[in-house]
Amino acid sequence: MSNRAEQLDKILRVTVLRWTLTLCAALFLVLGACASPEVEQSERESAAIDRSLRMVAASAQQRGDHATALTYYRRLHRNDPNDVAVLLGLARSLRAIGSAKEAAQLLEKALAEGPENSALLSELGRAQLMIGNYAGAIASLNEAITAGNDEWQTLMALGISYDREGSHVLARQAYDAALLLSKDNTAVLNNLALSHALDGAIGTGIRILERAASSPGATMQVRQNLALLYGIDGNEELAAKLAAIDLDPADVKENLETYRALRSDDADLKEALGSKQPVGNDRGELAKTIQRGPLRIEVGGSPTVESAIDLWETLRTRHQNTLAKLNNVEIVEQNLANGNSRFLTWAGPIADTAQASAICADLKSSNIHCAIVNP
Repeated sequence: MSNRAEQLDKILRVTVLRWTLTLCAALFLVLGACASPEVEQSERESAAIDRSLRMVAASAQQRGDHATALTYYRRLHRNDPNDVAVLLGLARSLRAIGSAKEAAQLLEKALAEGPENSALLSELGRAQLMIGNYAGAIASLNEAITAGNDEWQTLMALGISYDREGSHVLARQAYDAALLLSKDNTAVLNNLALSHALDGAIGTGIRILERAASSPGATMQVRQNLALLYGIDGNEELAAKLAAIDLDPADVKENLETYRALRSDDADLKEALGSKQPVGNDRGELAKTIQRGPLRIEVGGSPTVESAIDLWETLRTRHQNTLAKLNNVEIVEQNLANGNSRFLTWAGPIADTAQASAICADLKSSNIHCAIVNP
């Protein structure tokens, strides 16, 4: 190649290089950068991991495995603290394991730093309700409703908050509004009945709970609350018959003794009725999202949520053959007549009574409380 040809070739290469750099610079201004194939591949992998984490977290939450859900939601929240969907998932699982205070703190921070969000306000109200901040819950839930969140769960939580504060008329207005959105919802009917009972109308409460208990979606909680009202009203025969559907004879006998004591103490009666309103786990809401088996078992009786979780993990290790497949787990607070609480573990799904009885027999052989929980 002649010197002239070499010089021309050099000029062309430099010109092409300059043009390429100029184009890249222009694209940088528009797109942010001229990403290399390696960077693009990394971004695609990160996006795929994010989607997978969200799916695993949501799946764990739906089946009641909140410990697993929290692990993934915490990681997602660290990666993007402004992601509202992730924060809601994190807060709900925190509430489910009894860490409503942490949930409230996270939600308050997000609302203080970002724009108003009706879903976050509703979740904050439910967390505040769970930790006993009833005035805060009423304010947050009303603000959520004003901002457009008029879901029945929000209205029910508002009703419970009003009941806990003693404003039973306002509570029943909230329950009535919730029933307009979700007709014959057993969770709402349960709380409406207890609101009437708290206000002294035991007969009205019984009629509403009888309606709820006859529903296909009736839960153990609805049946046992109806048994409570029967017992308070002096109808121990009906109370015992209904209690025996879910409880063993010793527990039925203990409950009947409690009902007799409550009939003679109005203050204890109001406290007992108030404690029967579900605050921490939105049982009606969970019933819509968790695919439950036909039966579950109730085990334990621990003083804290954490110790209940620890006990369940220990039991699963020691009784792998019987408990390994029970992945639908829920920690339930039970308020005792003496004012204390204990935390029980409900686990399933279990195919039939025979299988549930066999599991309970295995646990009772190790002196572990176990009872069958009907749907």
